[in-house]
Amino acid sequence: MNKIIAVLFGMIFIMAGILPFPGSCQEIDPFYLKRLESGERAFAEGNYETAIQELDIALFGIQAENQLKAKAYVYLGMSHFYLNNKEKAGTYLKDAKDILGIDGLRALITDDAVWFYLNRSMTELKLLEPEAKLPAGTAVAPRNPAPKKTASTNARLVERDLNRQIEANPRNPGPYYALYEHYLANDNPKEAKKTLTNLIKKNPEEARGFYLLGKMQYKERDLKAAEKNLSKVFELQNKVTVEEYVLFEAIVYQILTARLTGDRSRAYKMLTDWSNVLTEERIRYLDLDEQERGILRGIFESMELQQAADEEAPPNANSNIENVFPLDQVDTPPVLTERVDPQYTATAAERGIRGNVIVNILISETGDVIDVKLIQGLPGGLSEETVKAVRQWKYAPAVKDGQTVKVWKRITITYKGP
Repeated sequence: MNKIIAVLFGMIFIMAGILPFPGSCQEIDPFYLKRLESGERAFAEGNYETAIQELDIALFGIQAENQLKAKAYVYLGMSHFYLNNKEKAGTYLKDAKDILGIDGLRALITDDAVWFYLNRSMTELKLLEPEAKLPAGTAVAPRNPAPKKTASTNARLVERDLNRQIEANPRNPGPYYALYEHYLANDNPKEAKKTLTNLIKKNPEEARGFYLLGKMQYKERDLKAAEKNLSKVFELQNKVTVEEYVLFEAIVYQILTARLTGDRSRAYKMLTDWSNVLTEERIRYLDLDEQERGILRGIFESMELQQAADEEAPPNANSNIENVFPLDQVDTPPVLTERVDPQYTATAAERGIRGNVIVNILISETGDVIDVKLIQGLPGGLSEETVKAVRQWKYAPAVKDGQTVKVWKRITITYKGP
């Protein structure tokens, strides 16, 4: 009997070594793992078509492993997204979300830069709710997850390897971008800029290279050179496919460049021409400092005020709204000198009404409020009280070219309740 039991246990152990238990994973062929790694690397270098080719191959051998499959779907989705293949991007990213869920994807994608762009892509494709976005003003390097700073010896090896790749195939933009990111990560902007210059010299239709070089020149306040390279992006749009984010970010930096060179009317016109894509919601994701965000907010506000004035003005407008300048085009903005606070009405107190009343006010050359347009109101007489109060405000008037001028200005009055 003991011998029989021993034989049976031996057979069980042998079978256990041969047959996998339910839920166990089959060993993945290293060939497919290498294709997955190669696809990730190609995405990081901006070679989205190569990334797609590598990841499509990888998928054949990693179907049994959900995490690997979800990772492949993530990079496939983002690669298609940046090639403007939104339908395919949505399919792959939805599959990744269905496999792991959002929390699972966040645990899978540990690189904050990659997560940032995955989050943004999924939000734009309506796979995430807007509140799932990162906070406004988050600064992340454009597209490529930047390499970490390396020791000097390793840095020289990286540079030598990438330069050899460039020499071997100067028409492949991937090593240029990798070298550019390497120099930035190692605090060498001069060589980073030199790399981009070499890239567009060898690849004159590489719009992304012109954009990145123009952005660097803008940050250095070499505005003439920045304008030249950023404009090239839009020339290339008629010849080659330019990624959507490159167009979007290039126009933002063109607007900022125009504003800093003093060409306010051109900055205003560009923002108006691109208003269908240049929303404040999208601009919030750019790597801008507070001064630059302030410039864009000022242009947005001036545009909205002018549009409101144009829409509400009668066909035969009176002299009150003639020669009105956008707020961002004056040399000195109006400054409030006398303020009358609106009354919080008894009706509003009874009902506990809270919120904002927003009005546009027209300030004359003498600093008087000569017109008030209600943009957003509140019940309980609060809108009327607001209009009544701001009509009594006094300003030191706006000044342009040494002369006082009329301007529209937006005012928000907040009622916090009884």
